Amino acid sequence: MNIEWFHSFVEVAKQQSLSKAAKALNLSQPALSKHIRNLEHELDIVLFHRTSTGIELTEAGERFYNRIVPVLTELTAIRQELRQFRRTVPIAIGCLPILATYYLPPRIKEPRLLD
Repeated sequence: MNIEWFHSFVEVAKQQSLSKAAKALNLSQPALSKHIRNLEHELDIVLFHRTSTGIELTEAGERFYNRIVPVLTELTAIRQELRQFRRTVPIAIGCLPILATYYLPPRIKEPRLLD
């Protein structure tokens, strides 16, 4: 399973429309439909009733929505916590004194963190 599929599912459930959810997620509607189809196939359950006026959650879809939203919220919190941790933990570089004196200073003018 793919976390993007979960985010797509939640957005479609909130918007009750594939086209509105696709726009909100900056995806094409076919790509979003594929996410939902893949998720339904992986879970082996129908999550939405598709109608001419929009989309409604099935009973299984409602249950899944209620369970997946807290999981995604927790994953977001974990990601933010780890990013903060990464920024606060100092990096120590060990080397020979001659390198520390002459070689490293011009090459490490300003430390950069990779995101």
